[in-house]
Parts: sequence; structure tokens; C-alpha cells
Amino acid sequence: MAQSVLEGEGIHAVVDDMILNSVLPFQIAPQEGVKLLVEESEFARAAQVLAEWDASSPLEESEDVDG
Repeated sequence: MAQSVLEGEGIHAVVDDMILNSVLPFQIAPQEGVKLLVEESEFARAAQVLAEWDASSPLEESEDVDG
């Protein structure tokens, strides 16, 4: 979703899901997870866009399933 938000603002973003770990499983400092990559020159703007998006996206409250 974050990639789509950035792309909508004209910021090119790439999702890196660590596929490289399957090719090089014995890295010196393996990291897990998903990374969202942007050009260094767009970093500050991307961070601002994502912060504003995060602040405007309230968490959905889960319904009480016990009663």
C-alpha cells in the first residue's frame, strides 16, 4: 500500500522482499522483512508523504468477539 501511495505522488518506489536471501542464504548480516526503496533525492519527500498517509489512516477497531 505504501508503494501505491508514493507512486500516486509521483515518487518511484520499489518493494524489496529479500528474495536475495534465497539466492545468497549465507550473508554476513542477514536481515528479514520487506523494504520500500526510494531514490535518495526523494527520501525526505517520501517520508513526509508516508507520515501524512499514516496519520490520516486510522487503525480499524476490532469488534469485541466475546460479547
